[in-house]
Parts: sequence; structure tokens; C-alpha cells
Amino acid sequence: MGDDWAEEALAAIRRQGVEDAQAVVVDARPAEALLQVASERQARMIVVGTHGERPLTGAVLGSVPHSLLHLSRVPVLVVPVRP
Repeated sequence: MGDDWAEEALAAIRRQGVEDAQAVVVDARPAEALLQVASERQARMIVVGTHGERPLTGAVLGSVPHSLLHLSRVPVLVVPVRP
């Protein structure tokens, strides 16, 4: 399932004109996976979207952008996702 979603995401990114993109499927929690791949690839920045979770939802379920902002050793850019 992850491979299918990754291919769909790559197709959407390429339709927006980004040609130099790669998908990586990692068997880990989202924030941990992003940090792992960023470290392996020596990323200079992590860019993630946010759907504007309500504060209580983020506190109870956890928020990937919030976790990244606290755990990442590289800058994290959080971009609001349009509905």
C-alpha cells in the first residue's frame, strides 16, 4: 500500500513541475521515518504540510510537524495544506 501511495504522491509532485523527487517507503512512525531518511540523505531541510490540527487533537494523537520541530537537527518548514 505504501508503494502505491508513494507513486501517487510522486506523480502529483511531478505534475507541479518538480522533476528531482524520490519516494522512500519506511516502516516506522512518520516523524521517526522522516528524521531517519533526512539523516541518511544528509538533508539540509525537512518540508512537511499541516492540515491545521486542533490543539487537543495534536496533543492527544501527536503531530508530525510538532515532533519534527522539536527533534530535528535540520530546519523544518511547515506549510499549511489547502483544502
